[in-house]
Amino acid sequence: MKKKLFATLLILSMCLGLAACGSSSAGSDSSRSDKKTEKSSDDKKKDKKGEPKEYGVGDTWTVDGKFSFTFTSAALTDDRNEFDDSAPAQVVLLTYDYENVGFEGLMDLYFGDSDFKVIDEGGVVASSYPLAISNYPQETPVGAKCTGAQTAYGLKTESSAITITVSQIDNEFNEEKATFKLALQ
Repeated sequence: MKKKLFATLLILSMCLGLAACGSSSAGSDSSRSDKKTEKSSDDKKKDKKGEPKEYGVGDTWTVDGKFSFTFTSAALTDDRNEFDDSAPAQVVLLTYDYENVGFEGLMDLYFGDSDFKVIDEGGVVASSYPLAISNYPQETPVGAKCTGAQTAYGLKTESSAITITVSQIDNEFNEEKATFKLALQ
């Protein structure tokens, strides 16, 4: 079924491409202008090297029509869980906000540990850390916000910054993904 759909879409796009080649040259200047505009908007999403944009503390990642997400703080803490045996080199407390502007998934919008991949400066993937936090993330319906959500991670390598890949999958299995480079306070 998927192969037939893919083949049909491929044939349709080829036909449209051929039809576009046969169109008159009138208005070609405006189509060039449109292409420049499209390229400019794509360039805004990427940095100078052509790589996806990297966000920092306070930067808002917005997925049009779905949600916005912001890390408001990435703070090192001396707090440790006496019952945890992992002995991390550092523990970082992440605080973040998100707003559901139209995201529909299997459940309401939610950003938690399973949506983050945290990597320390040594290139080691960090694990969530069982720290007492004051504000847990909440499932957030369309039109609502979750502010001040917190989670903690234990870093294996002492670091002055961490890299976090944040991802979210909607009910059509479309994945949205962004990279954050956060300086630790």
